[in-house]
Amino acid sequence: MSDALLYLTNRFNLLEVMSARLIEPRSAYGKYYADLLALSDGRIPILAPGTVDDVLTGVISSESTSAFPAIIEVPLEIVGKEKVPALYVGGRAASSVPGSRGPRVWALERPIALPSATTVFFRSQRELEEHRARPYENVPADWILEVRPRAFTARASVGTAAVKWLAGLPARDPASQWPRLGRHAGGLMMLALAFERAGRADAAAGAGSEAGIGLSEIVAFVLEHAERGGENRSFEESLFASAISAIDAFPEDAAPGDILDQFAERARTAAPPAQQGAALLSRSIQYYREVLANDKEFTGFTSPGGSLVLRGLLLFLLRPSAGRLAAYDYGAVGADLGAYAIGMFCVGYAAGRKRLKTDFRPVDRDVRLAKFEADSYALHTRRPVAKPRTKSHKVSTVIVYDPRLASSQVLPDGNVALKIAGRVVPTYEPARDESEVSLFDKEPAP
Repeated sequence: MSDALLYLTNRFNLLEVMSARLIEPRSAYGKYYADLLALSDGRIPILAPGTVDDVLTGVISSESTSAFPAIIEVPLEIVGKEKVPALYVGGRAASSVPGSRGPRVWALERPIALPSATTVFFRSQRELEEHRARPYENVPADWILEVRPRAFTARASVGTAAVKWLAGLPARDPASQWPRLGRHAGGLMMLALAFERAGRADAAAGAGSEAGIGLSEIVAFVLEHAERGGENRSFEESLFASAISAIDAFPEDAAPGDILDQFAERARTAAPPAQQGAALLSRSIQYYREVLANDKEFTGFTSPGGSLVLRGLLLFLLRPSAGRLAAYDYGAVGADLGAYAIGMFCVGYAAGRKRLKTDFRPVDRDVRLAKFEADSYALHTRRPVAKPRTKSHKVSTVIVYDPRLASSQVLPDGNVALKIAGRVVPTYEPARDESEVSLFDKEPAP
């Protein structure tokens, strides 16, 4: 078996991979230049060493002659041991574990979270220098860049067969929720930073862990670690869900006023708050509109406490970039750590992790949250789970990414389970007739 496999892309898409520390499916890209991902949507082609030939590099550079190829070295231990579609020399196709002897190409069915100090190969010093010519604030500096022309030389040419084979594979479900995964991780990154800068290392470690925190648990997490009390938690959680939904309605760099309008619409149509809460919501929205329109000056909050989410939302709307909010003296305007933490989550969520400057992304935390994104993607995509030991159930359930979930885990018998509100819920359902059962027969949750 090989110690490392290869991922072939072009210089433009390489920047997306480097900023995210993830090899992602085609649907994860904003601006995209054709490469092997386009041949089979939702799959990630990985090559054995000595497989890159002129046919494959031609696909990589098909949109632009300046889109020269680059290769990412993928450590074998991170690609998994599950069998995936594979192509052998001569065109034979079968399922195989990535890196096993014989196949030259594998079509992985989930993203790859890359470790720190991953190596990238270029064909020449000129192409390497062209890559280095423009630094990017959101691309980590720990990548190892090497000139290795032999990595682009095929010992066994399968390019023509590989292109045909990849194009003929059934497309995986496109990850319509994929941008939300990156946003979720960006929110966690900035949430961890908020607590870290407040000297709360325990909370920072929890927010920036590989396990992540589900969106439904953010409010509870902040209330606990910011030592808040007395809030109407269900009201705050409803407000937070409306805020996240409003941010989701726009791409990065949306106007704060537009986000506020969306929030107002969603918050008012959510579960109706009590009369006191409805009055607070109405007053706050009106005041925020006046502040954002410069009709009123924001001089600070006049009383301690207040709504965790409404105050955090205003901090985000006033300072909608990560750099501005991270440097903001929230105490000077009467806000507390809890409101600031919510604001920081929102600003990270709006940007997404891979768009944040590396100043806000410590390497270890960045690697962990890249892994969180990849694992969450695996939950989002349609995927069968192992049959439980009991004979009274048959699996026909798919696992979907749902930002309301706290986490997932694998039970001792191999079944994937969802952990909701502290309870482990196995993902299987009562058996039906064998002829009616499909491992992919349920739609993802809305």
